[in-house]
Amino acid sequence: MRTNPLNAINKILVIAVMIFGMISCSKDKDNSNPDVETHDEVTYKGTSYPINAGGYDDLGYDEGFSNTELYLFNIKSDSDPLIPVYIYLDLFSPEKEFKGGTFKYVKGEENVEGKYFLNDAIFIRNMNIDTNKADEVVEITDGTVKVSRDGENFKVEFDLVSKGNEAIKGSYGGVFRKVSDNAAKAKNKLYNQIKKR
Repeated sequence: MRTNPLNAINKILVIAVMIFGMISCSKDKDNSNPDVETHDEVTYKGTSYPINAGGYDDLGYDEGFSNTELYLFNIKSDSDPLIPVYIYLDLFSPEKEFKGGTFKYVKGEENVEGKYFLNDAIFIRNMNIDTNKADEVVEITDGTVKVSRDGENFKVEFDLVSKGNEAIKGSYGGVFRKVSDNAAKAKNKLYNQIKKR
């Protein structure tokens, strides 16, 4: 018995469309909530430093992008002014609500597409919040950041490059606390003071 070749082609096309649809959906899903493996540390110049806290600030949706700032820390105690590790990332996504994804470094915001983070990303070692001094302030000039988010549970994995061409790699996962406006303003003031030194 002969089969109609058009029926076979139609079946192949339907199967191909279904497979393409599943792949496309999985790619979209991976892009908005990628698999992120966390080790709760950052490695810089061959030394690993623990990360034990995270914070975030949702700055809303404007001009086609949502803006979320992420803060990663190593905090010794509430009373200790020394913060051994501080990482700041300024992330932008074309989604109205920040969900996560893979973010690539951009130098400026003109004609940018997709998910990205800006050149104000920073890594600071041994920041003293009482004296406004730090052992080292490192500007980020390239790299990739992966973020998975479920409410206030974040997983962040980063592979960054400093202005001095040093690798800054690491990850952290856990409950991120919402940063208040006052804390964000204080952070910006402190960062600007430290950066000038």
